[in-house]
Amino acid sequence: EPISTDEKLIAALAMPVKVNEVSAGNTVYCNDYFKRNDWFELYNNTDTDLNLAGLYVSDDVNNPMKYQIPSPSTVPGGSAAWTLPAGAHRVVWADELEGMTQLHAGFKLSNTANQMVIVCSSDEFVNNNADYFKKHPGLKSFVDGMLYASHDGLQSVGRYPDGGTTFYLMNRPTIERTNTVVASDQQVGTDQSWMELADRRFTLQLAQGWNWVSHPLVTPVASTKLSAQAQRIVGQT
Repeated sequence: EPISTDEKLIAALAMPVKVNEVSAGNTVYCNDYFKRNDWFELYNNTDTDLNLAGLYVSDDVNNPMKYQIPSPSTVPGGSAAWTLPAGAHRVVWADELEGMTQLHAGFKLSNTANQMVIVCSSDEFVNNNADYFKKHPGLKSFVDGMLYASHDGLQSVGRYPDGGTTFYLMNRPTIERTNTVVASDQQVGTDQSWMELADRRFTLQLAQGWNWVSHPLVTPVASTKLSAQAQRIVGQT
């Protein structure tokens, strides 16, 4: 049986959005607060413009949904920073600041060995990019990540080529531009699949008496699919 296009993309680690470059000790570039904070770069690995609202980003493999990029309508000064054109790059500042004209995440990066940045899809992200995922339903629950090595403030760790499977310690950071390598740049890693995070199951230890469990579901779940022990079910729809 022929392998579907989506299966080939997953096997090649060609996720729609790739973590493309990381700077966890930045002393070069300033953000919209005029601060030289940590940053990471996202790369649109498709031929379709993508809306980043709803995408999860994280620095913790045990908490891949650590921060969700909000809708620009909820952010003062929200702008075109939420649109990631096909084959383009977008910086996310990892500094716990509120976004103004750029994207910011609610965590900071550790500049030590074997740290990582993860991106994870969501129902909101899929709905915001319905045309793309109608063509690629097998990628609706994609996960991508990049392990990075420690580096100084004048360096970054990035993929070469953009969206590729090899990581380099780069002596010329290229924020929101095409990654390049020079003779002195060192290969420090290769890509791996993080798709198992999309299938992870969680066990909740319930206390005696009342327990409140909440999850942001875009698609309603029928009450018949829940345990008969659920005495009250509340939802927006």
